[in-house]
Amino acid sequence: MELVPLIYDLNPINNEHFKYNIKIPMMLDFHRVRQWLSVTYGYSDILDDDNPANEHWAFIIRLTSNVVYLKGEKEVAWFKIKYGESL
Repeated sequence: MELVPLIYDLNPINNEHFKYNIKIPMMLDFHRVRQWLSVTYGYSDILDDDNPANEHWAFIIRLTSNVVYLKGEKEVAWFKIKYGESL
């Protein structure tokens, strides 16, 4: 698997469905991450607090930053294998 470095901010959160969020400032990087997550875990949709479309990940698109939500440590570990530490 090829390492594809990017800029991101990984944070633990206290959410019923997800334990981490990743803020990705660059839209092209955000799109690339969403594509990889879709291939790895299946399709997801914009985060809906009541019923996430995918148990492993979801996302929110905002004007100032785009955010991906990950279920737990396993998903974060695979993310770091793919993208490494933040630049």
